Amino acid sequence: MLSVLVPVASAQAAPRWLDGPLKTEILNTNCLSQIWGTPYLESEVGAYLGQYVDDGSPVVGEVFDIHIVLATLGNECAGTRPGIEIALPPGVTPAAAGPGIRCFIRSSGSQPFGPVTAAEGCPTRLRPGMNFHPSIPTWYSLNPEPGSPAAPAWPLPQGAQLEIQVPVVSDRVLNGIGDTSGCVCAVAAIRTINGTSEPEPQFSFSSSAPANGPYVNLFAFPAPNGAPLDPPGKDPLDPQPGKDPADPPGRGRKPSLKAPAKLGLPGRRPAVKLSGLRSGEKVAVTVKVRGRVVARASGRSQGTSLRLRLNSLRSRAAQREIRRGGDAVVAARITAGGQEPLVLKARSKVR
Repeated sequence: MLSVLVPVASAQAAPRWLDGPLKTEILNTNCLSQIWGTPYLESEVGAYLGQYVDDGSPVVGEVFDIHIVLATLGNECAGTRPGIEIALPPGVTPAAAGPGIRCFIRSSGSQPFGPVTAAEGCPTRLRPGMNFHPSIPTWYSLNPEPGSPAAPAWPLPQGAQLEIQVPVVSDRVLNGIGDTSGCVCAVAAIRTINGTSEPEPQFSFSSSAPANGPYVNLFAFPAPNGAPLDPPGKDPLDPQPGKDPADPPGRGRKPSLKAPAKLGLPGRRPAVKLSGLRSGEKVAVTVKVRGRVVARASGRSQGTSLRLRLNSLRSRAAQREIRRGGDAVVAARITAGGQEPLVLKARSKVR
């Protein structure tokens, strides 16, 4: 079981989860050892937090996911029912837009993860936590949706694994482990109904990382021109009245982006076309569905136009969003030496 939970680092600059350390401090008495008359303590659950990152993403103002992955390790007679809370560092808040909270569960390490609906307990929003930890004033509950059969805490048999993905957004640059002002991290606090030992993550965000409890250092990169690409609550395709976003001062031209009305991902490699370019300009194209990057392409113009074929991402999260379908935002970032980047956007449909 532990081998399933241990995070594996990736050497590739591709969309991936950056996961923090595995924590197994919550202890309980092994069930069979009580029956045999030789009781001993064992780890009841193991858990870690992670952040979903891409090459240069997320930027300030862009929705990104954090997740917690939890598994029951020990054999407690009555079963394990963990309650989960998370705390976010200053500047990071739950995202008002985006795909919402998603939950996945599997009964054992040999089974695939399956989605958990709101009716089955997946929380529809972050609610206030119990505030067990006075050093951090705001905790959010990830316990089952009130009124669902799973409430008030997650019923997990031995060997079961639970993953909860939460969309958040940062209003500032986050330097993760490179920040010297404290712990720029998301932190989880886990309490089980039957737990014998429940250490608290005793720390504050102005101190170092917690000794107890899962955590992950967070990163958010500067947005182009110092402003978010997709400000929360604002349609990025709705420029200011009277201002053409494709004709910034001093450029003297109007590049354009043309994308298919339907992208047909993932089975096809649809093409996007850019016109009005200058030779040598670099172009990076991303496709987002519900705030998540699902496809990308890049190239360098050799003349005034450029045609790029999109490659759909193979990550589980991206493939899931593609299968769900819906509206997509196709963004092309045009850069040339010494110039400010220019971002063009268009709307398409996925599948």
